[in-house]
Amino acid sequence: MLEYREVPIGVLPEVDADGYAVGPIAAGDPLTPSVISDRDPLPEGWWAMEMEVPTGAGSGTEVRLVIEGAPSVVPGLITSVVPAVQSAGWARETAMVAVPSDQAALVATALARGEVGVLVVDW
Repeated sequence: MLEYREVPIGVLPEVDADGYAVGPIAAGDPLTPSVISDRDPLPEGWWAMEMEVPTGAGSGTEVRLVIEGAPSVVPGLITSVVPAVQSAGWARETAMVAVPSDQAALVATALARGEVGVLVVDW
């Protein structure tokens, strides 16, 4: 919940309130760019790594990572996306994808070998 108050122009920098709090914000504290992020927070106990994702998949999208030769899939959550037009040299979009920490090494190793497929759970 936000309470808007008028202040003289230039007292506070402009901020887009459509985002996520970087940490706790006390009642009455102003919103500033340093306390708001456009990145989804990571689920507790998960780590994130960059990988290619299907074009059009956005932040907050649940994915399943299929590891070549592994007996099961790894759950993932896209936390932020870099469109292909903004990333240098990539033909597809890349994203930070969070995975459970106990499976992060498996995913990172498979990514380095080019052995990860990304499935979108719900479009």
